[in-house]
Amino acid sequence: MYRKCLSWTLLFVLTLSLRVGAEDTQVKGSDLEGFMAAKTTVDKFFKAMLDGDLETIMATVEVPWFDDGTRIIESKDELRALLREPIDEKEFPDLKAEIKEVHQFKALRAKTTGSAGELLKKVAKDDDLVFIMNVTVGTKSDEMLLLVRVKNDGAKIIGLRD
Repeated sequence: MYRKCLSWTLLFVLTLSLRVGAEDTQVKGSDLEGFMAAKTTVDKFFKAMLDGDLETIMATVEVPWFDDGTRIIESKDELRALLREPIDEKEFPDLKAEIKEVHQFKALRAKTTGSAGELLKKVAKDDDLVFIMNVTVGTKSDEMLLLVRVKNDGAKIIGLRD
């Protein structure tokens, strides 16, 4: 499902829908700059996927990579091979995706459980951003999480879970 959902996201339509008022989703000051850097990186990533530009894709990601709750990828070469698959498949059905919520990981840490949660805790830091998205393909809707780390030199995507 991960690779299929990653392929679906190649036709990603990004809209922002923050739940303003919830303590962990308010965006202000430097948090807003971090959010905008993360959003820009996400936009770049999906545009590069649409264009089949693996080098730009690789410039937007970082290891260790949280791979759909099943493993942590430590090697940039292994991540490159994983992200090349949807480009090579060229199967991109219609997709609509909407960002439902954006949280700092620290707000969700207590809710992460099981083996996938333990893997996530090994990769994610408290200030990382978790984009919770609603992805719809045809009549099927699914929720997807995108994990983004913001640093002084920009933002990098560090994982995906559908």
